[in-house]
Amino acid sequence: MRYKLADVRLFREGSFATGHEWSHRFSGKKMQNITAWASPEIKTIYVTQDYGGAAIAFNVREFKPVEGDMLHRQWADGDVIKKVPIPNYAVVDMATALQSHKDHIVGDGAKYFTSALKKDDKLVWDTYDTAFRYSNEAKVKHPFHSYFQFLI
Repeated sequence: MRYKLADVRLFREGSFATGHEWSHRFSGKKMQNITAWASPEIKTIYVTQDYGGAAIAFNVREFKPVEGDMLHRQWADGDVIKKVPIPNYAVVDMATALQSHKDHIVGDGAKYFTSALKKDDKLVWDTYDTAFRYSNEAKVKHPFHSYFQFLI
C-alpha cells in the first residue's frame, strides 16, 4: 500500500500545541524509546518529501497504548467535530531514526533546497543564499553545514 502522509512528527511536546500532543507518557523534550510493545513484528516504513532524493526508512512497531496516548486525530468542520483513528505504531529505536534523518538531510539537503526555492524570486533566493553562505563561513560549524555548500 502507498499512502501520502500530510503530517509526520517523531515527537511533539505539549507546549508546542496544547491539546494536540501525541502522548503524555514522556516529560520534556528528550525522545525516549517505547518499551511496551503489542506485537513482536517490526515493519519498515519509507517516508519521502515532495522534493528530491530517496526515502527515509524507519522501523516501527505496534505499541501498547497507555492513558494519554493520542489514538485519533480530530478537527472541526464548521460545527461538526470529525475524527479519524491513528494506528498505534511507534519508531522502534529513536537514536537510529535520528541518525537516518540526519543522513537524509546531509545526503539530500541540496536537492531539497534547489527544488523548493525558485531562483526567479530574487528576495527569497537572496535571503536563503545569505543564510547558507553565513553558515558555511561561521567559525563554529553545525554538523549539517556541508549540505549548504551547493549554493556558494
